[in-house]
Amino acid sequence: MMMSPLTIAVAQARFAVADFTANIHKIVAIAKAAQAQAADLLLLPELALCGVALQDLVSRESFLAAQQEALHSLAQELAQCRDLHVVVGHLTLHEGQLFNSASVLLNGEIKQTHHQLSAKSSKLLGATFYLKNGIDLEQNTLELKGHRFATAIGDDIWRTGFAERIAEQGVDSLLLLDATPYHVGRISEYQKRLADQLVAQPFNVFYTNQVGAHDELIYEGHAFLLNQEQELQLELDHFVEAMAIFELENDHHWSFVKAHDLSTNEHVTAASETLLYQSTEATESEIWRALVLSTRDFLRDSGIGKAALGLSGGMDSALVLAVLYDAIGPANITAVMLSSKYTSQLSLDLAEDMAGRLGVTYHNISIEPMFKAYMEGLAPFFGDLPADTTEENLQARIRGVILMALSNKLGGMIICSGNKSEAATGYSTLYGDTVGGFAILKDIPKTLVYRLAHWRNQQHEIIPPGIISRAPSAELAEGQVDQDSLPPYDVLDEILYRLIDLKQSSEAIVEAGFDEATVQRIGRLLKFNEYKRRQTAPGPRISEGSFGLDWRYPLAHGFKY
Repeated sequence: MMMSPLTIAVAQARFAVADFTANIHKIVAIAKAAQAQAADLLLLPELALCGVALQDLVSRESFLAAQQEALHSLAQELAQCRDLHVVVGHLTLHEGQLFNSASVLLNGEIKQTHHQLSAKSSKLLGATFYLKNGIDLEQNTLELKGHRFATAIGDDIWRTGFAERIAEQGVDSLLLLDATPYHVGRISEYQKRLADQLVAQPFNVFYTNQVGAHDELIYEGHAFLLNQEQELQLELDHFVEAMAIFELENDHHWSFVKAHDLSTNEHVTAASETLLYQSTEATESEIWRALVLSTRDFLRDSGIGKAALGLSGGMDSALVLAVLYDAIGPANITAVMLSSKYTSQLSLDLAEDMAGRLGVTYHNISIEPMFKAYMEGLAPFFGDLPADTTEENLQARIRGVILMALSNKLGGMIICSGNKSEAATGYSTLYGDTVGGFAILKDIPKTLVYRLAHWRNQQHEIIPPGIISRAPSAELAEGQVDQDSLPPYDVLDEILYRLIDLKQSSEAIVEAGFDEATVQRIGRLLKFNEYKRRQTAPGPRISEGSFGLDWRYPLAHGFKY
């Protein structure tokens, strides 16, 4: 028997953390856009009503009560979208227990609610120990115009027997709400795992995720349709707020109609696929967009319109400036060269060149008078002791003080330029080059810094090639280069990747062909610099081995990596 015509809208969007008014407004706007496309059902992401990364907000009864009131307010607001079924993610407090839920809202009412069966995703809320597992599978099915849907939230789909049980209920399509943070390669890994999980299940899967950045976490969106043959039928692009419209052609086959850009309110047809994911997109492009999105959202959510950074003429600060340029525009950026007697003319020229290319405000402030004053004041205590890292760290801390003073007096957040390789090995100065409110490169190893710089310059050459080609140096001593005290970055980053992301032992890494003394030394640096990492600014998470969220170790311990 042929089913009645049926249209589904699948939306991926950014929802504010704990701002119910803003989220209700956005959901209603999306619902109106879906209704304008004659949609019968609108699928929204997990936790769309309350936002993600809530952490201990969920321990506050007043917050949970306000969220429940917001759910009822949303249902009433959606009454104006007559006969549109809206599936929305939220939290539910029931008889003292907290659930991660999805409700079907229709004509001003909450028609049904499904509680997540497997509340175990460690990065979902940042406080999943508050959540309880749902038990009622019957509440997750919905029949609409002869087509039977089931709802799944996040890890529900991996629960043993879940797919088989909903298939037994005659489900034709699965509505999968997610709020899983981004890391490089996540979506392709997820799609393959999902196809393998459902290989014997004859239903379509409509998937959606949140979009945007919240603190360190990034959400990519990337909604897709997996058909009943476990073939990827359509996927929306990364990091954009968009909605895909599908129509049911026959009993089981859905066809894509158009994509809707939620930021511009414009439609994109299949013949003009600017909102559709291009599988040939390079990893560097994906990461760049993630960093720009994270930086823009972090500054906006923090209520900060301007940013400043120390521009050294080196690679890291150049890349940070390039990301800032794409995120908030040159009118909102101040770059400061903090020169010393060790700063080369090449560094001065390259920093000025890049600032000029981008049209940002640029200052050159010499730290020499302040450094001399410190050294004179400390001379009675230092005596005839030889110069060492003390003087180097002092220069870095003077620079940090100047940057923070400029921030306090002139406004704008200081952006830290340290990368992941430096953070892992402690190749940074506390209260010096670690100052700042946001660290764009916190999860970016040095080798990836160079890859990203090459990619960005291929789009438009904004980073002077001389910055990319020169040997990296902190320029804190005469003739200093990074490789004086660190292994080559390609070797260092591979060892760090194995230690941090793969959690391999030093012995296993040596067996893989790396020099034993180098591996042991990097392992010691990684271990003994935990205290520095604890005191550094947050930054975008792009891997499953990010410091802060994925790497939580004691400050001091006896285990050897």
